[in-house]
Amino acid sequence: MRIEIENFGNEIKFIENNKLTHYGMYSISWLKHKKTLFSFDDKLISTLKSKVKFSGIKHLINFNNEILELKLKGGLLKNYYECFYKKVYYQIIIHNGYKTSIFMNNKQIAYYDKKPLAIYDSQKALLICNSDINKDLIYSFISALELSLEQNENISIDFGNISKDFKSFDDKWIPEN
Repeated sequence: MRIEIENFGNEIKFIENNKLTHYGMYSISWLKHKKTLFSFDDKLISTLKSKVKFSGIKHLINFNNEILELKLKGGLLKNYYECFYKKVYYQIIIHNGYKTSIFMNNKQIAYYDKKPLAIYDSQKALLICNSDINKDLIYSFISALELSLEQNENISIDFGNISKDFKSFDDKWIPEN
């Protein structure tokens, strides 16, 4: 399954077969940062908050009335994110360059590939995934990592992840269904 991702400043959109299915927003109110993900019919899917502390970076995701922690793990240069949801282990690896892989119980279920050039602060990506994934949850993970409050710029170039890989990207992986 192929899903387009459009990230424009403080908004993100997930588009399947040229139809908007989900969208997210980043907002600030009373100095509190908040990210929200909605379905195309404005149903709230998740709220997300990022926390940066000396102990590390984590994203708190309120998903189906359960608080999930998407935590940064690994070393200074080789790292990844992990999260547990209903006894299922999710791992997100941001590879060197523009690709990010998503694993469920140590088996790859998806990856997305960001485009290096952003025009007027609009960055595009393509999500390749198995058709049986929990899209709401995966979109929540992507929104937690990719949504930010950016200033509008004419043209910017994203150099991608320039640190070392925790695990190399598998060029041979294809979706199962």
